Amino acid sequence: MKSFQLLAASAAIAAVSQAAAGVWTDCTDFEADGYGSEATCLLNEMVAKVIVETESIAYDSVAATNAEGYNLNLFRLISRLDGTAPTNVAQLGPIVLVHGEDGCAGSWFTQDVDLDSTPTKLFELGYDVWLTNRRGSPASRTFDETVLGGDPRDPDDAANGAAEFWDWSQDEVGKEDLTTFISKVIEQRNTDGLPCRKPQLVTFGTGGQEALIMMGAFPEDSAAYVDRVVTQATCIVKNVGFGGFTEPAGTDDRRMLSTNNSHIKEDSRQLSHYPTCSKSSYYATMRYWKGELTYEQYHEFYHLFYSWRMTQSYDWYCGEEWKDEIRKALCAVSDEDFCIPADYKFTADLFQAFQDNEIYSVFGPNWDTTDVDDICLSFDDGENNLGEDDPICVYLRGLTPGPEASIKYAYQCAQQSFSKMFSQFNDDWATNGWKEDTETPKYDVTGITVPMLNQYIDGDTLCDVEAHRKIQSMVQSEQSQFFWFGDEDHTNYKQSGNVDIFDQLVASLNQTEDADADLDCAVAAEWTA
Repeated sequence: MKSFQLLAASAAIAAVSQAAAGVWTDCTDFEADGYGSEATCLLNEMVAKVIVETESIAYDSVAATNAEGYNLNLFRLISRLDGTAPTNVAQLGPIVLVHGEDGCAGSWFTQDVDLDSTPTKLFELGYDVWLTNRRGSPASRTFDETVLGGDPRDPDDAANGAAEFWDWSQDEVGKEDLTTFISKVIEQRNTDGLPCRKPQLVTFGTGGQEALIMMGAFPEDSAAYVDRVVTQATCIVKNVGFGGFTEPAGTDDRRMLSTNNSHIKEDSRQLSHYPTCSKSSYYATMRYWKGELTYEQYHEFYHLFYSWRMTQSYDWYCGEEWKDEIRKALCAVSDEDFCIPADYKFTADLFQAFQDNEIYSVFGPNWDTTDVDDICLSFDDGENNLGEDDPICVYLRGLTPGPEASIKYAYQCAQQSFSKMFSQFNDDWATNGWKEDTETPKYDVTGITVPMLNQYIDGDTLCDVEAHRKIQSMVQSEQSQFFWFGDEDHTNYKQSGNVDIFDQLVASLNQTEDADADLDCAVAAEWTA
């Protein structure tokens, strides 16, 4: 069996020199703006310095292109800086660390010279440690021109290349990126002559969400190629969304609307013309909507309203309650503008405005905080200051340069945050996402058989722990749940260096050195739904 020490001997020196002083540290040749800019280079330089200087670990960058044309990169820890490695290096098998929504491989490291990070500790235990860089992150920002049209790095071509490059949500990341990473790890280890082992996945935040999507879409292949999944601070549904979503405005009943009665129609007559307990306004309203709705809609609408009416006293038409009931019945059968809660409409319109202005990604082409500020302020109605004070806008305006994120991905997070469901991206969310009986497809996790262990943060303020537990309880292979009762917040969980958290992680992992008899690493992995 070829020893992994051969890799350490031949590649460690090259990796050290590349990471510490070569590949990404000379950013002077980069253009001042656009995709692949100096800012991107500096981000990569920072990641390299964190891994090499803070952790004293040499790493290699392994490239893989997915079926959609995105060039992705994995970072692989290969040795200590002095060229040595643990005596059992890589013999406990491969571990793939999957970062969260707004992170990259560097997100796993503490940036504290006195505190080893999770990847370094796993490497010292004898695991073959790989770290993903999802599309859009600093190390995965190039593309295959033969597959992807246009140039997503060029702001002037944003209407073509950027629109296509950034047209992805959680669905594509789980099905395309994560499967590509796993396949590459299996392939590379076979090339290196290492034991044929299924990778174990350790995810953070929305990385766990992407793993669920992958396993739900490819249940049989996931069982064939993945040993187990351990999620840390899992974030399937956010509490505060992309920086800060508020709960939908109005009452607890999502069908309830504002108190505006302007949609209660009548034949060009004012409600005030009728006596307080007259049925005339009711009859006028019903006549109006009979003319506006289809036969089927009106039949259902009338049935819903009549069901309420039958529970009322003889003077039901007195007061305002019947108008609210008509409003509910109407919104159950139609998509009138007044049915959409204000926060839903604002969120949908905001993300549409970004695309209309050819802003398809955060920190991507055409991203400018001044433009973002102008877009947000354009939603100011002069009274409620929606755009100025909305948490999403406040968050976006205050961002500092970091890993790029698809606007569509962020929009899907918003949809899930409002609905509290593990839902797929809904193109019609603006008109039907608020409905209780929305037909938005949900991700199916019931067929997953890969062992799955979950570590939550009790009282996580960023992500909805109870929603996660309900969703993951549907995974038949879920074995256990760990709760960390401590002071760690969501952001610092993976970087805390807390011994108890790390010990819980190690206890959840497979620690055998045996090869997987049911896996042939010489055959390329195939993912078939």
